[in-house]
Amino acid sequence: AALALKEVEREAAELAKEVEEQHLRELAEARQAHADRLEEYQVGAGTQQKRTSGAFLAARSVLKMKLEVVNANMADLQRRFDARESREDDLHQISSLKKEVKEAQENHRAQHQYANQLKLQLNNRDENDKVFGGKAKAAEGMGSLRGSVKKGPLSARSPEGGLNPVRPPSGANLASMGAGLWSLPK
Repeated sequence: AALALKEVEREAAELAKEVEEQHLRELAEARQAHADRLEEYQVGAGTQQKRTSGAFLAARSVLKMKLEVVNANMADLQRRFDARESREDDLHQISSLKKEVKEAQENHRAQHQYANQLKLQLNNRDENDKVFGGKAKAAEGMGSLRGSVKKGPLSARSPEGGLNPVRPPSGANLASMGAGLWSLPK
């Protein structure tokens, strides 16, 4: 019996050893199969990536060519637009606007000149008042100076003692310059 027990133990040990070896072989085969499948997937993924990359590069070059065509068309249109003849209504409008600008500049110059004349007249009146102010007050006792005030378009004083409205220089179109506030003598 002891011998049979040792025999059974030995057989069990051999059987366990065979099972363990079988298990290690199957594990190695499974690892190899896994490595082979992983390599296949990597090769397939690399091929797919190469295809995708190639398609992307092709799309990029097509887009670049389309952009070059659009830019060339744009440059051609710009060149043609710059070289085109002006339309008749454009020329008419440009001429009209230039004429308006010229008139406005002339009116501005006339108004400036007129303002300078008024300023000089007022300064001259003030100087005259300083020089002849005392004599004018003394002369009021002898007679009225109102009769000696010059009447006309450039008179500086009204008979009431205030400023007379003064006419602007001839040819000035004050209404178009917004100077409708002038009250001209009648």
